[in-house]
Amino acid sequence: METTKIEPIAYFNRWFKTPIDVAERTVIAVIEALGQHPSADDQTAQDYVMPIRRCREHSGRFRIWGENQDTFYCFVYEGDELKPNPPVYFESCLDLFLDYGIDKSDVINGDHVLVANTFTDFLWHMLGHHICLRCDFHDHLNRTVNGLQFNDVELDTSFRFPLCRDFPAGYGPFFRHDTICIPDWGAAFLNREARRSFVSEFRPQVNREWVA
Repeated sequence: METTKIEPIAYFNRWFKTPIDVAERTVIAVIEALGQHPSADDQTAQDYVMPIRRCREHSGRFRIWGENQDTFYCFVYEGDELKPNPPVYFESCLDLFLDYGIDKSDVINGDHVLVANTFTDFLWHMLGHHICLRCDFHDHLNRTVNGLQFNDVELDTSFRFPLCRDFPAGYGPFFRHDTICIPDWGAAFLNREARRSFVSEFRPQVNREWVA
């Protein structure tokens, strides 16, 4: 199963105990579905799916994802929430050039930058970040899911990175069919076989593990 050939909801439903049930494939429908999913109660990764009541806090933007201390948000342009696959942008109260190192030529209207060419690409990031950036198992995950924390590893081309740039706030996940990896943090595995395979291939210096 190549991650480039599978739709992200189908991919992640293998990891969650309760499947994500989406009525239609528009941005607003997916965000509503994620907000009602058990994963929304777990903010271990220090981020959250934007509650629908807050999505329109910034005029002209439909916010979809935020950092727990509201340092940054990701959004689509207002009106694009009714589309299935618009681009996704990053905004922050910090300076995009000075604090995130983003080239000034990439900054749009002085306050935001493109992070994903499509919402589908960003959905990979949102849910992969949620599953991988943790130290402990959570009961909304399937019981076969497990993970490791380790020092930096260098991945090969079997992994796919979905965004069009490094995520400005860091910790961008890479994917293959049974593994989610944030190279400078750790990895989550669909099952123990995936974990054994990863450890054999990449020999990470493991600091911690988590299992059900």
